[in-house]
Amino acid sequence: EGVADVQAACYDALVGDRLSVDRLRGIPDPMWPTNQRNELEGEVVEAMMRAVEEHYPLGRRWFVRKAEVLGLDRLQLADQYAPVGSDRRVEWTEAVAMVDDSLRDFHPRLGDIFRTCLDRAHIDPLLEEMELTDKRAAIPSELSRGMKQKLMIACGFLHQPSVLIFDEPLTGLDPLGIRRMKESIVRRSKEGAAVILSSHLLHLVEELCDTVAIIRAGALIAHEKIDDLKWKIAQGKSELSLEEAFLRITADPQ
Repeated sequence: EGVADVQAACYDALVGDRLSVDRLRGIPDPMWPTNQRNELEGEVVEAMMRAVEEHYPLGRRWFVRKAEVLGLDRLQLADQYAPVGSDRRVEWTEAVAMVDDSLRDFHPRLGDIFRTCLDRAHIDPLLEEMELTDKRAAIPSELSRGMKQKLMIACGFLHQPSVLIFDEPLTGLDPLGIRRMKESIVRRSKEGAAVILSSHLLHLVEELCDTVAIIRAGALIAHEKIDDLKWKIAQGKSELSLEEAFLRITADPQ
């Protein structure tokens, strides 16, 4: 019971935080961002939901029958999309070709990225760089928070992108992991990748970035070279850290 109370309190806090952010951004309802990502209007989603609810008994009978055909007591998410009526085994090479063809139907570049992601010549060095080699066979749910963070970033590095966008990349990492992650980011920047870093850790921003953008209440209030910004705020009279410059810029006017 105590655990349930804590979970409920955490959930309420998260929901309250999300609703506050939505109000600041002028988002009309909680589902609006999801509908926009799916390129669907809210009215269309509501109509689809009504249709599913009205025909729920039919859909339920289908999935119950499908579980019987597959010999399962209960369908998992992957089972819901499993084909019925064929026991043909799809071998690895055929599966890869099917995925490759599907991606290239959208854009050839997607197929190239997919093939790169299967190349052990890229995968093995990344696992070693992120200290995940001994977790090669593990599934993500078995990893610690820091390892999951490194895995996600490794996936982003896999196809050697020319633009890297990070949002708090050091979350969950231990001190050694933090140092190595910073080295990984800097190395790719020196190799020519453009790096965009979003963080509240201003010492990290100052260490890794040469240009900073500061946003307050959804508005851009500063955008320039870090050294130039600090000099401007100090008016050339003293040496400021980026943190102190940030606090001065964002301070409420008296």
